[in-house]
Amino acid sequence: MLQLLQDASLVIPALLPIDEAEYMDDVAQPVLGTPEEIVAKMRRCVVIYQEVFSKYRLTINFSKGKTEALVIFAGKGSDKARKQLLVEENGLIQ
Repeated sequence: MLQLLQDASLVIPALLPIDEAEYMDDVAQPVLGTPEEIVAKMRRCVVIYQEVFSKYRLTINFSKGKTEALVIFAGKGSDKARKQLLVEENGLIQ
């Protein structure tokens, strides 16, 4: 999964190797980008997570209050991107 995320330019290489997990609970994944591209990158990241998790028969719980994203817009274009996500898309990254 890490390689897929790196290939899609969604994450930077990890400082420590990630091999296998026996148990998954909470996951935090930083995604960096300009205000104009961050939401699209986050959407792509979720797709990759779903594809990889499904190969191991894991599912992501998208119920209300279970899966969340903390989006911080900074720099030129932040106000426009924030309005797009929070007002026009009701704060949903789908």
